[in-house]
Amino acid sequence: MDYNRENFYYPFSWKKPLIYIVFFISICFYIIIFLFHHENESFGIINTSKSVKIFAAFFIITFIFHFFRASPFIQKTESALIRSILLIGVFVLFLIFMIPAWTVKKYDHEKMNTYMRVFPFSNALCFKIKETLVFSDIKSLEYVSGIDTEGSLRFLLNNGRTYSIVTGNISYKSRDIFLINLYHECDWLQGNIERQYGPIEIIKKRIEENGKNINFDIFHCIFSVFGISIILVEIICLIAFTFKI
Repeated sequence: MDYNRENFYYPFSWKKPLIYIVFFISICFYIIIFLFHHENESFGIINTSKSVKIFAAFFIITFIFHFFRASPFIQKTESALIRSILLIGVFVLFLIFMIPAWTVKKYDHEKMNTYMRVFPFSNALCFKIKETLVFSDIKSLEYVSGIDTEGSLRFLLNNGRTYSIVTGNISYKSRDIFLINLYHECDWLQGNIERQYGPIEIIKKRIEENGKNINFDIFHCIFSVFGISIILVEIICLIAFTFKI
């Protein structure tokens, strides 16, 4: 097995223009995804943020790439048909592993349900993964963060059970819209919400400012472009390796 880096990541090299073309394409993708294509951040729906989806795709495709590329079995397989079938299987696995990143929460003035989409489309088949959260069953709420959590809203229910919603993987605007809905529908939670997140007027003002301004973060841009570039590089490498281009 040849682990030479140039062969492993063929057809990419710092001396070849293809890598810089991919960087440029990644910057274009970043501009389109984060600056021009806005999240569906409105009442009634909470999607996993685009940053989390890119991170998940980066992690999954990198793991699959190294497993597939270093496989002795695939190295010895000469049939283009079998290699193509294996590559299709890899992308099917990628789609399966990405399903948790397509989690969506749907709510109204009375309840919330959490679903997983089978495909990353708004009208794709989805299945319910958590019991319904009925707002009238909530006794109190608190924001929880720590080493073992991304940040979540923890609800104490009237029956003594708890119900948590991870907020670390959603946009601040989606979270704030949901909080305002809770504030108006559950007057007994108003004190909890303002203690955890500040006065409701500040939350409303934050939503208005979020809608008017384009928030550009240079570090977010660098990490996102890097992640998108790696995803594109590894996909191209897999195709080149599979078909021996």
